[in-house]
Amino acid sequence: MVVEWGFVTSYTEATVLDLFAASTNALSSAILVRRPDHYRDLTVSGVLAVSLIGGIGGSVARDLLIGRTPMALTNPIFVLSCLIFGGIGYRIALDRHRRFREGVFQCVTSFALAWYAVVGVKASVEYGVTAAGAVVVGVVAATGGRYFVDVTCGVPAIRFLRAEWFVVTAMLACTTWLVCTSVGLDEVTGWAATIMAVLVGFLFRLVALYRGWREPVARPPSGVHRHRMGGFLLGRRLTDKSKSDLRNLGLTVATDETPSDGTR
Repeated sequence: MVVEWGFVTSYTEATVLDLFAASTNALSSAILVRRPDHYRDLTVSGVLAVSLIGGIGGSVARDLLIGRTPMALTNPIFVLSCLIFGGIGYRIALDRHRRFREGVFQCVTSFALAWYAVVGVKASVEYGVTAAGAVVVGVVAATGGRYFVDVTCGVPAIRFLRAEWFVVTAMLACTTWLVCTSVGLDEVTGWAATIMAVLVGFLFRLVALYRGWREPVARPPSGVHRHRMGGFLLGRRLTDKSKSDLRNLGLTVATDETPSDGTR
């Protein structure tokens, strides 16, 4: 049996774009797991593993969606680069006073988000995916790695929470690239549409964070309280429950006729 190490000496434009996207996302992921709301006493090897997952997770999901062998798994330079940038992120996440570098993190994250989205939509179009489908793939590529990091750290998926602007930024970057390519901006230079789309997405998210813009939030049902029980409440588990118990479990809606002390 011959072991294929897979190292190559020449790189296409797509490989360079993808490698840069994976590296910046790995850097962002390593910084993220040092953030207080994500900190879980990870070992150094754990931080590097999470940075690897965050770095190549989006590109692997993208390639599987468009039906090609994941580029990050065919060239070990992706793994090596993610580990190196993960180590850099581990070192720079905290300043000399042990305070988290929030500004650095948000700048790196905004850039990696826009870049990964553009790389994703570009690869999709090259593989014959329609414009709408390419935007979907671009969003998955841009947000997939961060999703894996959030799940690993046991926190809610940040990209779906208010004021983060993950999905909107990715969609904006993808749409900008499609528009710029459609009007022939790439004919001026092969990187013009890519640079324009990344700048639009990057600057939009930074401005949104700086100005404190809020995304619309789905309205919860009136009077419903989320219960803390792990499974569906069916059958015998609901037997003999009072209306107050059901309200506390989030299964009924409080009405004006219900006493505020919950005695009914």
